[in-house]
Amino acid sequence: MRLKNLPRAITAILLAGLVLSLFGCAPDTLRTKRLPDFPVTVEEVKIAEQPQKVISLSPGVTDILCYMRLDYLLCGVSDYCEVSCERGLPRYGTAQAPQMAEIKASGVNLVLSQSELSALDKQQLSDWGINVVCFSPADSVSGLERLYTDIAAVMLGGLEGPQKGGYYFRRLNGEISGIQPGSGKKILLMIGEGTVATGDTLLGSLLTLAGYQNVAGSYTNYTMPQEEIANAQIDYLICSKEFSKEIKSQEFFKKLDAVKNKNVAYISIGTFERQGFGLVEGMELIADAVK
Repeated sequence: MRLKNLPRAITAILLAGLVLSLFGCAPDTLRTKRLPDFPVTVEEVKIAEQPQKVISLSPGVTDILCYMRLDYLLCGVSDYCEVSCERGLPRYGTAQAPQMAEIKASGVNLVLSQSELSALDKQQLSDWGINVVCFSPADSVSGLERLYTDIAAVMLGGLEGPQKGGYYFRRLNGEISGIQPGSGKKILLMIGEGTVATGDTLLGSLLTLAGYQNVAGSYTNYTMPQEEIANAQIDYLICSKEFSKEIKSQEFFKKLDAVKNKNVAYISIGTFERQGFGLVEGMELIADAVK
């Protein structure tokens, strides 16, 4: 540095120091501060800090945790969980019959479920400092998004959780829409006797997302009149395996185009109860049936 430029350099340094000192002493309102992720309140349960050990007493919750790659916090699951990412975790009973002593001994600080535990069990767990959060299964697309964000919020907090939940909800939509173009095929998904996937339901919406024409799309509350089903010219009829006898024996079903053309597929409707990987697997079953 030339000597004649030295005063100018010193002035610049002094100005920089003045700026730093001013902002260093600025009130909090002028700073960008990250709000704490905890405590967070979900389903009227306040979670004071991020859980370190979690037990899921619901296959549906376990499936979503695995789908969102949050299963690393799981230290145990229910007797009914069958998701591959469980890594052979210990079993702790069910929501209806949890293994209370074993849950306490595990050192867990959060239990998740989609079925209500008894008031006595919930109180006992609370006395041990263990939070219990029960989520309702989603019955609509908006409900599914809320379920993802709520489960992620419990695990990661009120800021990071909804972001991660929203990301995986969008990813799920992308996976389902990309499984196989529905090509406008007219499909009726029968969930059980007298119940179908109407347009206001989650399964009905997923059929539309996958590119199918949901025959029951303009109906609500899982109900479509039989005379409307008879006149719908259905390309494919998708049913629960448990409903196969009725489809093959009842005259009403024998008259449907899909049945006449042998375009009937029997799948495990229970797959859709797992609203993570299970939804993708269920839609893949339908795609395989209509190829």
